[in-house]
Amino acid sequence: MITHAKVRYEDDRKLAVVDIRDIENFHPENAKDFKSKFFYSVKWTDPDGTSDFYRARILALGESEEDLEAEGRGRQRLRFERMAYSPDGEDEDDDVEPERPAKKPSGPKQELLDMLKKKTDDIQQREEAALKKQKKRPTYDDRGGLVTELKYKVQRLEGLVERKCKKIEELRNKNEELEQEAMKLRQLNMRLQEKMLTAIDEGTGYSRASCSTKSGPDHSTREVDIDSMDVIPREKTPPQDDYARKENAMVDIGGGLQINSSAWHHIQGHQKDSLFVKDLLLGIWPKDQLKNRSLQGKRCPRFPDRPAKAPLTPWKVEVMRDCYRRRLQRQGIPETLMPAALKQLNHFVVEKLADLERLAKRELTYDVKLVGLAENEGQEALAYIGGYIGMWLGISLYSVYVFLEASLTTFFRSRWHLFRHLIHR
Repeated sequence: MITHAKVRYEDDRKLAVVDIRDIENFHPENAKDFKSKFFYSVKWTDPDGTSDFYRARILALGESEEDLEAEGRGRQRLRFERMAYSPDGEDEDDDVEPERPAKKPSGPKQELLDMLKKKTDDIQQREEAALKKQKKRPTYDDRGGLVTELKYKVQRLEGLVERKCKKIEELRNKNEELEQEAMKLRQLNMRLQEKMLTAIDEGTGYSRASCSTKSGPDHSTREVDIDSMDVIPREKTPPQDDYARKENAMVDIGGGLQINSSAWHHIQGHQKDSLFVKDLLLGIWPKDQLKNRSLQGKRCPRFPDRPAKAPLTPWKVEVMRDCYRRRLQRQGIPETLMPAALKQLNHFVVEKLADLERLAKRELTYDVKLVGLAENEGQEALAYIGGYIGMWLGISLYSVYVFLEASLTTFFRSRWHLFRHLIHR
């Protein structure tokens, strides 16, 4: 009957003979009924009486503690004497294994060390090459070589300054041409708008109705087809707002709010609701007044630290809402869907205010870049001019130095010859 087991604890590698009842969940049937490579939970008792379970491997099983100890004493390790290597003996030479080459370290760490060593070698090679170049600097045997090089540098800087000035002049001329062209296009656009408004007032402009009246015998049927088409009609002003459409004429769009007549008719011609609302917003408020404004003056939830913007005039917003409501009614929007459709006005207004704010920031950034570019060009020009003046000043000082040196040398030589002549006499 198996009663004891010889185990080796994993933590301290100690051997011990324990009772099989000290091994958790272990009930062997014979001396071979255990797994040699499996870790069991074996109880260990300290000298002070405390005990706990630790990981251990079972080496052997026995019927008593004496059997396991006798088995351990019977299996002792065999020791062999070390043989000295002697190259003279052929037999001993055959028994000794050849020396294996040392393994080279490998792995990510070794690769990193190799890369660092390669980088260090490259840096050292570059430094050595730079030192060699510094040692091989060209020396000037005569003074004329240095002066010639300085003159060449001055000429090169003069040419660079001249090219920069020409480029600035070309850009300035191109900017003036573009401004003149934009002014002409703006004038032509204004004339075209005036002619279109005049043609609409006189009834000679192109329209679907005029085409249908010239159609001949199918006049009634074609008129019916055009009326059945889903086309947003142009808004007609009330009878009390009848006026002469001139360039600076004003029209009352409701609530006593007046805007430019040409702008109002341009706004009415839009097929999209978003363009109608956005252009109506610009017709009521100038762009300068819409900067830093919001629809209701509420604080931005994304940026609570920013101050609240000034709201738009409430009664003018109501006039805009009435104009948009009349437009939706002419489009045939039912009254049940009218509140949901009117909510789009707030979205269009907020979107237009955001576009204006983004455009203002872009213009400010562009102006700052232009100012910085002008300052940089001015600094470059001053630097070139300063370098040019410094070069000429250095050349002048060097010439004075050469002249003084030659004069003093001649003077002292003449005095020395005179002194020698007097001594010999």
